[in-house]
Amino acid sequence: MAYRDEVIRNPHFLHVRSSGVLNPKDALASFDLIATWLERSGHDLVLLDDRRVELQSAPMFEYEQASHAAQLFAHRCRRFALVGNPDYLEFNEFFETVCVNRGLKFKHFLVEEEAVAWLLAAPENSRPAACE
Repeated sequence: MAYRDEVIRNPHFLHVRSSGVLNPKDALASFDLIATWLERSGHDLVLLDDRRVELQSAPMFEYEQASHAAQLFAHRCRRFALVGNPDYLEFNEFFETVCVNRGLKFKHFLVEEEAVAWLLAAPENSRPAACE
């Protein structure tokens, strides 16, 4: 199946669903497209659902893809959540480590509801308003 990305309507964050066989060239182009959609949407949160993706992977591809994502999104979004396939858990853990080390607030999940809760949670450095 050919690789494709689609935007799912959501008022709170950019929600992208990916499907198909993902090769290294498509992966980099996909993140470029998501960055364009993010800018157009006005959102600062991204949920990427790639549970329907089959990866064609190699260690250098993983590193290049994660570095590219971090470079694109570290200053464009507040948080980036990935809902991944359990078959690619090791890949997603490595991807998360590379992204976080490069300044992107990125986290991978296996359950979409957990990813949404993390995206919409109050920032860690926010403080409750003082009682008067």
